[in-house]
Formats: sequence, C-alpha cells, structure tokens
Amino acid sequence: MIFSEFSFEKLFLDKFSESSKRNGLEITPELERYISSLFLEDLLKNKIPEPNLILSQLATGKCQDSEVFSEIKNTADYLTIHLGYFPESLASKKYYSLDHYFELGRKSYYNLSRMNSRQIVFEEMFQNYDSVIFSVNETADLLSSYTSREILITHQCWEKTRHQIFKKKLMRMGLIITSIDG
Repeated sequence: MIFSEFSFEKLFLDKFSESSKRNGLEITPELERYISSLFLEDLLKNKIPEPNLILSQLATGKCQDSEVFSEIKNTADYLTIHLGYFPESLASKKYYSLDHYFELGRKSYYNLSRMNSRQIVFEEMFQNYDSVIFSVNETADLLSSYTSREILITHQCWEKTRHQIFKKKLMRMGLIITSIDG
C-alpha cells in the first residue's frame, strides 16, 4: 500500500499526539504545524542542511543580527530532527555530550523567539524542548521496527551516555527496565 503525503502526515500526527500525551506535552496548533513541517517537508525530503554557524556562537547567544536568523533556525531544526529521530548519531560525537546538544537546541529556539516574537512556536519549542524531543523520538519508534543492530547501538549509547532518551527508547524496544538501570 502506498501512502499519500496527507495520510502519512495524519499517521505521524496521530502518533505524535499519543506520544505527547505520555510526555506531558500540550500541543498547540502552531506546534503541531511546525513539527509536522519538520517531519514531512524537511526530514522526509532531506531539506535540512547541516548548520553552518559555529555552535558556540549559538550557545552564548551572541547571534543577534537578523541576517543569521535562518542559520539559527536551521541549526535548531537540525538538532530537533537529529535528537528526535537519530539521537545515536549525536551520542557518538566525541566532543560534546548529548545534554550539550539538548541545551544548544533549546538556546537556539530561545534566540529565535527573541529575534521574532511574532512566531510564538519558537517560544513553545524553547519552553518544551525536552518534551518535544522525547515525543518526536517516541513517535519515530512507533512508526518503525528495530533490527538487532539498532537495539545494540541504542544500548551502547545508553551505556556511554546514561541519557534519558536512550533509556526511554530501550524500554519502548521491550527491554526490561532492571536490565538498563543496572
């Protein structure tokens, strides 16, 4: 069966709604449109390029020029997609902890909300960043099945980082909580 973009969007939004409720995230229409856009337009169509700005500029909040708005947004969206769908790709980086990327994404949306106060969705992303990421990650899990290799990689990332995103993912994969707490 071939899914149309509309039916796939509806499936994604249904699963995202379920995940959001479990993660205590209240979804506004703006947030729903934004996350849906990231998923359908950017992730599925490979439209998110890697960020060009130096990450430390964003983390320190020194990006005030309106000309860098699109670069900050690109970085924020890139981190949201990678933390939500592919956290293993960032956990394997040698230079920064996974928490650093969470903080960088959160601060990027904070900067965006200050640069464009009319776009309330940036403030929502800043205020609820962890819940959004956990909900997107759970949604991705609900829409896929796992190979043994993916389970092993996720477990290795849990062992390396002890980050909640991997603990929750392992639990959704069916691993008993005592086996990942020990």
